[in-house]
Amino acid sequence: MLDLYSSIGVGLFCFGLLLAFLVYHLRSHERMIRRDINETKHVILLIAHPDDESMFFLPMIYALKNEDCFIEVVCVTNGNSKVRQEEMETIAKVIPLDKLTVLDLSDIGIIDSFGTKWDTKTLSRALKPYIKNESSVQVVTFDDNGISGHENHISLYYAALELKEEVPNPKYYSLKTVSILRKYIIPFDVIILLLKDLVTVICSCCRSKRRDSHLFVMLRPWRNWKCMATHHSQFVWFRKLFVFFSRYTFINEINQIY
Repeated sequence: MLDLYSSIGVGLFCFGLLLAFLVYHLRSHERMIRRDINETKHVILLIAHPDDESMFFLPMIYALKNEDCFIEVVCVTNGNSKVRQEEMETIAKVIPLDKLTVLDLSDIGIIDSFGTKWDTKTLSRALKPYIKNESSVQVVTFDDNGISGHENHISLYYAALELKEEVPNPKYYSLKTVSILRKYIIPFDVIILLLKDLVTVICSCCRSKRRDSHLFVMLRPWRNWKCMATHHSQFVWFRKLFVFFSRYTFINEINQIY
């Protein structure tokens, strides 16, 4: 019996050490953000639906706000609901955002629908007036996998590619989609990040080949809970679980779009 308790004690101690190490590593990234951020003064975040900013982008938003960056969010649908638009307007005060624009483009076929691909040329034309053609601006949106495979998210990525041709001076970034394991098992994801850091240190040549990317870390899930709870019409049980288990509560990894 003593051997059993001893084994359990050793196991818990080792787990505690591992957890402390992982938290320390994430904290070190959180502190390093200030050295990694370039001279960004204005970020325009393109999202598909009210609540996307709270589900996926809060680590980046809060890190940049700490750097006195002007944070503007352009939401291309109102969630097909006046209630969701009002929730979005409330979240702009909760975070707070410096500027929020909620569009209603339903007359040109841009509506909230999981399986619907939006016409990216039409969408980029509608978004063009909201993108300042200045080098101090960075435009951020989803990548070509849309985090959850959401067709609306993916359409925004391809609209950003169109915008990049029409409005070339800003830098364009996309939020990285990861595997299901990395998305919901944070220790596993941190181990992957550790290995990537190790490879970067050992192979210095990799640094010159890497995309211009930023890693944002936020170890304050209560912020995500507060923001998601503001979107009360969407805050069902599985989104409550998402707040505590999703990578995007804690980590945002954005890569430049070339």
